[in-house]
Order: sequence, then structure tokens, then C-alpha cells
Amino acid sequence: MANNRTFGKWQQYRDHGLKNIRGMVVRKESDPKTLGYVKFQKGDSERSREKFISEVEALEGLGHPNIVKLLDYDSEAERPYMVTELCKGGTLKSTNLSEWTVEEKRICFRQICEAFAYLWDKGITKGDHNFKNIFLKEGNTPVIGDFEYASSINRDAEGVAKILHTAGYCFWEIMEEKKFNSVLARERRINKQIEELSEQLEELQQQKAELLS
Repeated sequence: MANNRTFGKWQQYRDHGLKNIRGMVVRKESDPKTLGYVKFQKGDSERSREKFISEVEALEGLGHPNIVKLLDYDSEAERPYMVTELCKGGTLKSTNLSEWTVEEKRICFRQICEAFAYLWDKGITKGDHNFKNIFLKEGNTPVIGDFEYASSINRDAEGVAKILHTAGYCFWEIMEEKKFNSVLARERRINKQIEELSEQLEELQQQKAELLS
């Protein structure tokens, strides 16, 4: 068996048994029950360095239940790394949402929107929005991760609000994912059919009353 690698207070954990987790899982040496996920700086270029530091700085200033938590980092290591909380449910992209109820999907979607609204209030745009960067914790709780392309924005600047809309806005890339969009569209169709049937029933009841009068 290969030796487990060590990253500061963390040690590589190979036997985690989580088949849907790609990448390196670590556990804290002083508390083996605390698991994390390691992300390394990509490449040695100045641009790679800037992106790594930018992601660390963005995560350091955030605190939201639906945004991944930064547990540790070392930007001066031979291979700079950060450790974030481990989301054992894998990614939303790899999840079979057909097994979820409509209510579960609605709750998940609302939590994603709330997380993006929180970022907007913090003056941060994430820059890379898709289901492979949204992870799941216990209870199918969504967690937005991967802030490699995050950047600060001036919400008061002319044109910004017009482009990004309001604090409750969820980026259109999320809406494009048919896993959610199809459910919402189907719900709207069903509600419309219910309204039409209700109107038809009311009309039939009126006709019946007229016949009996």
C-alpha cells in the first residue's frame, strides 16, 4: 500500500469508502473524524498563483450554510493547497434527481438561490456556475464550491445591477439545467391544467343548477 501523504495538519485518507468522491480526501491528524477535500494550485505560473490566492481570499470571507467552508490552506507549501469541508454526497451533476420529490427539489433550488444572493450581497461574483460545482452534504443540502474564478464587483456601479439583476437572482446557467427547470415547468403545466379543470367543473355545476331549477 502506498504511503499516505501529509499536508500540514492533514493526512491523506484512502479508505474513506466514498465512491462518488473524486480527488484527494484527507483527515485531520488531531481529530480523525474531521474529513476534508484537498485542492491544489494548478500550475506554477503567476496567473495560477493569482487564481489560487483569489479563491482562498474569497472563501475566507464567507460564512453561509450553502457555500463550501475553507478549513485550512498553505499558500507557501511546495505545492500550495487548500482544504475544504468534504461533501459526501458528491456533485449535483452526478445525482439522480428523479429519485427526489418535487418538494426536495424545490428546497434545494431555493437554497442555491439564497447562496448566490449571499454572494451578491458580499459583492462577489463566482464566475463558474454549473452543477458539477455544486456539492451535496447530508440531507441533500447543496453547497456551492469551486471559487477559482471568483472576483469582487461594485454593486453600485452603473450597469451592474441591470446585468446581474437583484440580490435574489440565481444565475441563468443554473436555470438552464433541465434537472430543475423541467420540474418547475411541469409543475406550472399541472397547475394550469388544474385551473382549467376547475373552470370546467364550475361551468358544469352551473349548467346542472340551471337544469334543476
